[in-house]
Amino acid sequence: MTVSTSWWPADTSEPVLETTVGGVLRTAAQRAPDHTALVGGIADPARRRWTYAALLADAERVARALLARVAQGERVAIWAANSPEWMLVEYGAALAGVVLVTVNPALTMPEARYVLAQSRVAYVLHDDEFRGQSLTAAVVAIVPELPDLRGTSTLTELFGTLDDVDQDVGLPEVSADDAAQIRYPSGTTGFPKGALLRHRSVTNVARLAFARGGVAPGAVYLTPLPLLHTAACSFGILGPVDPPTGDVVPIGQQGEMCVRGFSTMIGYFDMPDATAATLDADGWLHTGDLCTMDERGYVSVTGIVRTDPAAETPGVDELRTWCQHRLARHKIPTQWFVTDQFPLTGSGKIQKFVLRDWLANNILAPLTATRQER
Repeated sequence: MTVSTSWWPADTSEPVLETTVGGVLRTAAQRAPDHTALVGGIADPARRRWTYAALLADAERVARALLARVAQGERVAIWAANSPEWMLVEYGAALAGVVLVTVNPALTMPEARYVLAQSRVAYVLHDDEFRGQSLTAAVVAIVPELPDLRGTSTLTELFGTLDDVDQDVGLPEVSADDAAQIRYPSGTTGFPKGALLRHRSVTNVARLAFARGGVAPGAVYLTPLPLLHTAACSFGILGPVDPPTGDVVPIGQQGEMCVRGFSTMIGYFDMPDATAATLDADGWLHTGDLCTMDERGYVSVTGIVRTDPAAETPGVDELRTWCQHRLARHKIPTQWFVTDQFPLTGSGKIQKFVLRDWLANNILAPLTATRQER
């Protein structure tokens, strides 16, 4: 297929199913109850294994444990590293109709405080520690600053109480249009915004990604990435548009990438202005990425949309002070430089070796201690 303008039409070769995360697990357990569903990555002393029937049973126990702590539709955060328990919490939250807020365990306490406060979580589940840092101590310190919070527990504590939960309690109806998760990116351009995702989006993206990859039933899939990341994404329609006008640009001309489809977010949680600036009235999500499209529909990222070209560049002192209150000490830069653009590869990644050459040859201008006009 070739295109004459920078617009790729929706792929309708596969239907979008009205599925939920918990419903997908129930269907798998019904179809293949005795097939292996999950194998723990760490042998301690042997690898733990779950069949689909056992995975569903444990997930339902977690769902009832969560509903003993929060109500359907409320938000529960998981601040933990990869583990089978993490996955059981994800399924349990889905079955309970609870919105799961995924938090990177590598975040500093100020970074985690922002995510937990902005998402207005009602409950926090966490590991005791991560890479030598006490998450329990961090949670204790953050709790007074979370007015919507009603409780916390480690994953070990939660799973230790499952036998005490009334297993006759019914689980709620959950629809494909209900919110399933809030995911926060790394926040490279400021405080991160929590993307609110539907069950329909999460389940169909996973299904179509595996189908696209040719993963057959019964195949073994290794999950090396942090479970809090969105590892795959599929869009129904995408194409560059002219940022000022919103018109589709010709082939080869730079424009802003806009996408529309079942997999786009509901919006940014509790940020109506940011949502309105990103999702327009016709359902197009404006990514902020500049790109070009060729006749085959292949997209090359060329830069980012500058929203405030007249803004001042902060000085070194302001940047250092800002970082000291929000980042771990080893993350704070010791030198600062100004550039209008980064050297990029064809796929839009920064060419760090070129940056090193620029620094070695004094091509980049050092930032001064005070504000500068751009």
